[in-house]
Amino acid sequence: MEKLNNNIPYIINFAPHAGTMNLGDYIIWDSIKSILTDLLKHENVMVLNFSSHQPLSWYHKMLLKRLKKEKIPYIILLSGANPFHPYYSPVSSLNQWAVGITDIQNLKNKVLLFGTGTIIAPPSIKRHILSLYALKFWKLVMTKEFVHEVRDDESIELAHKIGIYNVVNLGCPTLWKLTKKFVGKIPTTKSNSVVTTITANKKDPERDKLMLKILLKNYEEVYLWPQGTEDIIYINKTIVPLCPECVKIKILPPTLWAYDQLLSKTNIDYIGTRVHGGIRALQHKRRSIIVSVDHRASSFSKSFGIYSINRDEIAGLDDVINSKIKVRIQIPEKRIKKYLEEFKRYVNSL
Repeated sequence: MEKLNNNIPYIINFAPHAGTMNLGDYIIWDSIKSILTDLLKHENVMVLNFSSHQPLSWYHKMLLKRLKKEKIPYIILLSGANPFHPYYSPVSSLNQWAVGITDIQNLKNKVLLFGTGTIIAPPSIKRHILSLYALKFWKLVMTKEFVHEVRDDESIELAHKIGIYNVVNLGCPTLWKLTKKFVGKIPTTKSNSVVTTITANKKDPERDKLMLKILLKNYEEVYLWPQGTEDIIYINKTIVPLCPECVKIKILPPTLWAYDQLLSKTNIDYIGTRVHGGIRALQHKRRSIIVSVDHRASSFSKSFGIYSINRDEIAGLDDVINSKIKVRIQIPEKRIKKYLEEFKRYVNSL
């Protein structure tokens, strides 16, 4: 293992994109990487990226152990996605953030949430048992020295339940560049083309079929971007038999590059169930309607003005498409700027 520089602070960033099967995690990582690069490009700081989805290797465990043993200043960022929830096991391979009870010593009071969200799941005996461990785990590892930044109010509530109060909701980092000036350039009326997404792990064949049929009725060209690995299987095996005309939909390659190319070169709308698919469209100044299938879209809509409709109301999508939609996204620009400036000062003070 290389010699460590004990004259500079280290940021160990657990990022969501490595080892994931959801391209939405790449969208999140792309924004976080851009923010950290802009913020720290002139700072004498070492940033090391680990995967939050994969258990720590021997190399990574030894690196954390050496940082602690040699008293080299470091902080651990748990950035993006939704790993902050009360359903954790002592066994790392069973967890969304793949750390376990043997990792706690090197994580203790070092973990800072950065654009992180939570999961809301129906109560069960298993989840109750997991939460007994998880709440103690988070209490031990979350730092008390700086303010955690989360992306939804549900994460604030969980942090308070744990007993952590140094936490703010400034939204997902994917939203931070959607300033008032930026979103003012997004069209308010429909285009001739649309790109859509569906969510295989939250399937509703009848409503998903209806959404696609409405899109085919209203747009000259309909594209589908498979954000998750199972989405194409769901479309071909479940939706197409219910909706033969859905074979007209043009399927994009399952890459972020292909999606970006379409968004950048085509005058196009986004309408779909994937939240970050919709946010990526907004980043390209495209009219975006997110069809809400869980708390994330509704939470983003309530807190920051992201336009969404509930999938239960999909029968009314026709009217929504043909109406004028003014983009009312409101991010706390001044608070975000202040937070990042304070974060940079904190890192330099380690």
